Amino acid sequence: MNANSENLRAEIGKLKSNLELAARISHEMNQPLTGILGICHLITEQIDEAHPLFDDIQQIKKQAERLEQLVSKFQSAALLETGE
Repeated sequence: MNANSENLRAEIGKLKSNLELAARISHEMNQPLTGILGICHLITEQIDEAHPLFDDIQQIKKQAERLEQLVSKFQSAALLETGE
């Protein structure tokens, strides 16, 4: 085995480790997002649409859903690359 192939194997190993870490981080990020979305849902069920905070809660929910989609895409890409 020559130095180039050893370097390539080392780089591939680092990349795989980084992708696995990214997948684990994505999974961990989903847990608080699920909590935020659940709380937003509960709040909007308990307050009227005319309540001054209703639109703010809807905006929080919208942004959390957007982040959830991004994390899901990132996690899927990382898992696809690592073959898990």
